[in-house]
Amino acid sequence: MEKEFLRNQLFDKYFEVENGVLAIDLVDKLSFIPQLWKKLHTLCENNIKYFDSFSNLEKFKLIDYKEKKYLILKIRMFKYIIIDIEKMENISEEQFRSEFDENFFVNNFDEIKDDRDLIRLYDLIRYHGNVQELVDFYAENKDLLCLSTELHYRLQIGKA
Repeated sequence: MEKEFLRNQLFDKYFEVENGVLAIDLVDKLSFIPQLWKKLHTLCENNIKYFDSFSNLEKFKLIDYKEKKYLILKIRMFKYIIIDIEKMENISEEQFRSEFDENFFVNNFDEIKDDRDLIRLYDLIRYHGNVQELVDFYAENKDLLCLSTELHYRLQIGKA
């Protein structure tokens, strides 16, 4: 009973504003960020085989690696689209297997490092649409795409 009472108090506190902005207002003011990701999601739905409204997008980055530039879209754990910026095309499966290793994905995309050599589980996905359109979308929105996709709001009553 006491636990439920404390939980309700904390929830009520969520709607109080002593200093700062209401959480609801903050989410509203930042709504352009999920809208941007939704546009990217639509691009992917239209141009990636088996990518649909239930699919996830995790990260979208331009990375310099081994003296080349790659535009990389992480779809979900171990699933990537990698565009060679110089050639403006998807990299080949052979390039993926020979040039990229597990450490690259652990360091750049928060994959989990494991002693079992998980690189064989990584999968390269092809982008079938206009690569220039995808690159332009990234270039126009890179500052917003690198923002955190998480929002943390801490509430506290005593030690709870």
